[in-house]
Amino acid sequence: MAFSAASQIRKGSTTPLLLTMLVDGPMYGHEILKDLKERSGGAFNMSGGLAYPSLKNMADKGLVESVAAKGPSGHMCRRYTITALGLECLYKLRGEWVDFTVQLHTTLGTGESVGALLAAEYTKREVERVIAEGPVHHVEPA
Repeated sequence: MAFSAASQIRKGSTTPLLLTMLVDGPMYGHEILKDLKERSGGAFNMSGGLAYPSLKNMADKGLVESVAAKGPSGHMCRRYTITALGLECLYKLRGEWVDFTVQLHTTLGTGESVGALLAAEYTKREVERVIAEGPVHHVEPA
């Protein structure tokens, strides 16, 4: 049997990915999943079976607020909003992911080449985004 770490890595990235989708404002669950897939170029096509229990868990921990509301189709849906605690958690998780990936690539001996590729891709995407949408002003947690 072949080993694949992808599913475990994806599970560990669920919380920061979902929180990131909520930084720009409240969203319905299906909107979160759609935006996540689009923003990641299809790399993160998260199922509702993973996302919705995670969102409920995050609501239980106070990272998001969840309110039942009429969705765009007229059906009752849950609308999620990131909280101040959720923003604080997201910034902490982002730092941990950066540290983890740097150490992983350093240990694997791929750090220098991967770092250069990631920086180039980030720069390209950020320039395209700024051209299309204008600069984003993030609010830092208190």
